[in-house]
Amino acid sequence: QQKEVEQKEKETKEEQEEAQQKETIKKQRDEKEEETKNKENEKKADTAQEKVEKPKEEKKNSTLTYVLPRSVKSIVKENISDHNPRMARRLNLPQIDLESHHLSQMTYLTESCSDWLPTSPLFFKNFLERFCEEMILHQYHPSSIPQYHNLIRCLVSLMLMQPDKWLDMAEILVKSNPEIINVLMDVEFNRTNVYNVGQAWMVFSRLEGWIKFVSKVPSNFRIDLIKKALSACLMADHFRLVSRTVLMIYNILDAFEDSLRVRLLSNTLFIDHFNDLFLHWNDEVRQCFMRLIVYKVIYKPFVNNNTFEISLKSKAETYLHVIRLHQKAIADGQVPPHLSLTEKQKNYIASSLEKYQTLVTEYTQWKSKMERKRLLVPNQPIPYPLIKYDMILRGV
Repeated sequence: QQKEVEQKEKETKEEQEEAQQKETIKKQRDEKEEETKNKENEKKADTAQEKVEKPKEEKKNSTLTYVLPRSVKSIVKENISDHNPRMARRLNLPQIDLESHHLSQMTYLTESCSDWLPTSPLFFKNFLERFCEEMILHQYHPSSIPQYHNLIRCLVSLMLMQPDKWLDMAEILVKSNPEIINVLMDVEFNRTNVYNVGQAWMVFSRLEGWIKFVSKVPSNFRIDLIKKALSACLMADHFRLVSRTVLMIYNILDAFEDSLRVRLLSNTLFIDHFNDLFLHWNDEVRQCFMRLIVYKVIYKPFVNNNTFEISLKSKAETYLHVIRLHQKAIADGQVPPHLSLTEKQKNYIASSLEKYQTLVTEYTQWKSKMERKRLLVPNQPIPYPLIKYDMILRGV
């Protein structure tokens, strides 16, 4: 009987152990199932949040991606000449392709000198100022400096992220390397809305200041960029914007070499916009354009045998002659089809030609005054009268 009791106890114990094992296995299974369910639910929640957050991120980055579809590396490569293997100075700069999202992660300075990264805006600005001063002092050419492109890419990325804080570094960079004007123009023009008149005025003011620092634009100046920007502004047909565009051309024209000047005036202004500007409905636009062609094209001093200046002068005189023929044809009542102008332009022919003659007499008086003072010297900058911004705003 005792043996039977012991055997029964063993059996009950075994049954209990088996039951406990089954319960533990069942609990483990249930826990695993719950974990998988939780993971799936978390994944679903993450995907839902990503779907909600992605449009917000796209909206935030839409200005940058829409405005500047190309990478910072391509912008610098297009606008600055290639490196020269001749080495003048070494710099410890990053070897990575710097983009805007990279710079947001640069919160520390690595231990290796070859992986130098900017830790703060103040530190980077001080570094750039000293670096450019050394370049100007020792007359280092940028193409002879290793990793120079990385430095400019870093600055361009920062300009894209925070333009107001970094554009003040442009002046000293332009002094050390005039080719930086191409990079700055590319960045500024691509993110400027032509219908925002205040923004366009700001960009033109900056461009004038940069060109004044170099007095003469570099040989590889991106004339195609400025031509696109000027054409877009002139086609916008906002009189403030159009007058400011012509004023900028008037102010920076002497910084261009002969061939660039011809490409800018003949191909951009004369062919597509001469009649529109000379016979514009707004008097400010007409005055700015007439001063440009009188002072710096038709009656420009010291043209002599310069074929580029002579070609510009002949083209401007041809357009004026056509307008005079049109005035005569209207007076006679017979307008040939090849002299057709719009009805708005016809209304301003007489007043525009009259204003042009007054500007010609004003020019002759100015020239005689400059000659008396001996201020007109060959091969020297001509002290042209300036057209100031407040004159346009007052309508003078």
